[in-house]
Amino acid sequence: MISFALAYVRGLMVKFKPLKWNDYLICLLHDKDNIRRTIGLIPYFWDDDIHFTLALRPIRNVEHHDDIWSIKWRLLDLDGNRLKEGKDTVNITNAKWMRRYFGGPWTSGKRRAIVLGNLSPNRNYILKVVLTNGIGNSVEEAMATFSTKDRGDFYSQIFLILFSIVAALIFSALAKWCGL
Repeated sequence: MISFALAYVRGLMVKFKPLKWNDYLICLLHDKDNIRRTIGLIPYFWDDDIHFTLALRPIRNVEHHDDIWSIKWRLLDLDGNRLKEGKDTVNITNAKWMRRYFGGPWTSGKRRAIVLGNLSPNRNYILKVVLTNGIGNSVEEAMATFSTKDRGDFYSQIFLILFSIVAALIFSALAKWCGL
């Protein structure tokens, strides 16, 4: 039962896959003002405006060069059908304010680099990102997987779980009181 519950909860969460490329560790993050950054168990709902921040940090102590990278992203369903796509650019600079914004060792990045908008409920998605540096080298990686839920269904599931826990506690207390 516990493994089933953990598998269900892990299916709700966004799974980010960090990428090591071009002497950088590249990761997608939730925005700083998004509650999912602190509480990762909250799923995305169909009416949420979904967007991710791209953050980078050097892997080793290498000389940092300012550069402009291009980002192309594709949102796919589990069957591989392309649902949305977009592109943007990121200035790779060594900015100290990035550490304050992203927290920790992240030194470069772009807020709202990937904006998906509203998506259909009760579906699973894969986000593939193609990064190209200033000299034309590129890499493609599936950097995030997530699902969207319907609020009504999610709240009714939470209610049923809580109701069954309370009912089990009441019945066990009555059984103990009756001497069973």
